[in-house]
Amino acid sequence: MDGNLYGLERAELKKSATVVGDIYTPCIAIQDGAVLEGDVRVHKDTPRPQTKKETATFSGRAKVA
Repeated sequence: MDGNLYGLERAELKKSATVVGDIYTPCIAIQDGAVLEGDVRVHKDTPRPQTKKETATFSGRAKVA
């Protein structure tokens, strides 16, 4: 996935996941083997994305395979 990820409740990166961008979520799980090129911000008040064009948004649990 290329772009920022906003998990409103939780973000999960499975072992085959590749994320190039920042993650904003109140809870995160990252399996061994997942690749993340960006920053992670874990905070109970997750910010909303600026525009749909530059971000990927998921409500509830976000899973990137």
